[in-house]
Amino acid sequence: MGKVTLIGGSGNVAREVIDAILKRGKHNVMICSRKSIRPVDLPPVVQWAVVDYSDHVSLVSVFRGTDTVLSFVTGMDAYSGFQVEKQAIDAAIEAGVQRYAPSQWAARSDSGITHYAFKDKVLQYTLFQPGFFTDYLAFPHCTAPHFHNMQMMFDFQNRRAIIISGSEDAPITLTTVSDTALVVAAALDYAGPWPEVGGICGTQTTIKQILTLGENLRGQWDVTRIDASDVQNDRFVAPWYPLVDHPSLSEEMREHASKMVLREYLLSSLRGGWSVSNEWNKLLNMELTSMEEYLATVWQGKD
Repeated sequence: MGKVTLIGGSGNVAREVIDAILKRGKHNVMICSRKSIRPVDLPPVVQWAVVDYSDHVSLVSVFRGTDTVLSFVTGMDAYSGFQVEKQAIDAAIEAGVQRYAPSQWAARSDSGITHYAFKDKVLQYTLFQPGFFTDYLAFPHCTAPHFHNMQMMFDFQNRRAIIISGSEDAPITLTTVSDTALVVAAALDYAGPWPEVGGICGTQTTIKQILTLGENLRGQWDVTRIDASDVQNDRFVAPWYPLVDHPSLSEEMREHASKMVLREYLLSSLRGGWSVSNEWNKLLNMELTSMEEYLATVWQGKD
């Protein structure tokens, strides 16, 4: 059996991936964390290692025997995430790790999104890029056991959306969290070289098509359109802001973070930053859940 080590692996997306890996039964799994307390619901077969990323010698020792490192390092401070990523990559090289997946798990490369801007080309690596998680359009419903769902600019529950004026034809890739986890687990067994850009595509769509599907499933929507220059210059006002209540954010930071994240997502959507490729679909020959199939299951017949 191979060995997979996850850094930042106690987060919600990582837990979905761990479940998918364990279900395949081909790899031992270890989580590296700065936290000393192991989550009570973590499966007993998953190892837990407390690490100090600044201690290079210790980190190399922890990585010994690992075939693949999957990084799920998160946080609003891009610089600290960059430092942890570099420290982990340096240790992985010395420990003889063969494959490394940097923490991205969303938009395409060069999307312009601040908190996905750090990457390094070392080892054999892939940037797993599923685009926008379809699960966000199911909020407040949760369809994956660990994923922490949040309200986004497409609010199916309240039949409303916030977009930039003229962005209706901007492309967006939607992929469910569960499908992303299945692809990552299958990629661990892929015998060929990993593609550097690892697109995962559930559905290739546009902002207009999402809104049209939303109205077909939920009725008429209230769509707020904001001028791009106002968003760019951070002087926009919206009648509501999707609340970012991610566990990594303190209560005091949430209001500011919510507006900041909305700004980033609106601008990156306009640039096509959420439109990714489909390398892993082709390499693994996997059929993934479509936007229409997923959202019809969630919203059909709901008030």
